Amino acid sequence: MPKNPAQLPEGGALRHLVASVIAMGRVVEVAFQICQARTFEDFQDALLGIRDQTHWTQGKWVIGNGANARDRTWNEFQCTHPDIQLLSDHLDRLIRQNYGECEHLRVVRRESVAAIG
Repeated sequence: MPKNPAQLPEGGALRHLVASVIAMGRVVEVAFQICQARTFEDFQDALLGIRDQTHWTQGKWVIGNGANARDRTWNEFQCTHPDIQLLSDHLDRLIRQNYGECEHLRVVRRESVAAIG
């Protein structure tokens, strides 16, 4: 998602942004339940684990696996129930698949803090 509010999209891209924000609510829920995310850093770790598989402002999403995989350009998602559900389900799967990476990042962070302090 854009860091600069001046980069906020218009038209179809704005509908994509709304669908993305709604889908991210599911990511927060899954990170809380599955990754036991409780702090900003915990949620950050969960999101870093899927960063390379998300395409908020450019590129193509690869939804599904193997023969069932299909590409969707970043701005094809609209603010409709089917698209929000598709994106939410996809992000849910990514977070669950990357749970081990999320846990690894948390352990590394704890060890770094312990070594400093």
